[in-house]
Amino acid sequence: MIERRRFKQSHSLEERLRQETNRLRDEAKSLPRGPEREQLPRKARQAETGSHMSEWLTSPGKLRQKARTGLENATRFRDKAAEALQMADQVGNESRRETLQHIAKSYSSVAQGLEDIASSDAYSSGMRPPMCSGCGTIMKWSRSQLVKDGPTMRHVFLCVACGSSIETEADIERSR
Repeated sequence: MIERRRFKQSHSLEERLRQETNRLRDEAKSLPRGPEREQLPRKARQAETGSHMSEWLTSPGKLRQKARTGLENATRFRDKAAEALQMADQVGNESRRETLQHIAKSYSSVAQGLEDIASSDAYSSGMRPPMCSGCGTIMKWSRSQLVKDGPTMRHVFLCVACGSSIETEADIERSR
């Protein structure tokens, strides 16, 4: 029987994929226009997606994770914004600094939106995500839409554990 050669990686898969993403994007910038240059950003996006998927799959409680409240998510995004600003202060490249500052601004905007939603009448009146009837996991909000027939909002929730979905409706009070 042939013995496999094994070695321990010094960096995590996510880290190696991020490095590959950066390398491919930098290489694409240095190439002249053409099919090879167009293919590199696509490969970079694939590596980036692979990194995100790996992080998600290896996260604790990946499938049965309880749904976070709007304020918990807002705090998480505020922390990410602060982290991006801190990274921007440490970067020497002006282009990367501007990108990180833009990311921080986006995170802050999302956090503000989540805080606004959490403090809205719908959530303060007790609207909570439903529990999946199939597996008992708290479902995750997917989208909401205004129902054409009246002042009603339709909410769609998805179960991250078993993939089922449910729609709920709630009357809303229109502002005058």
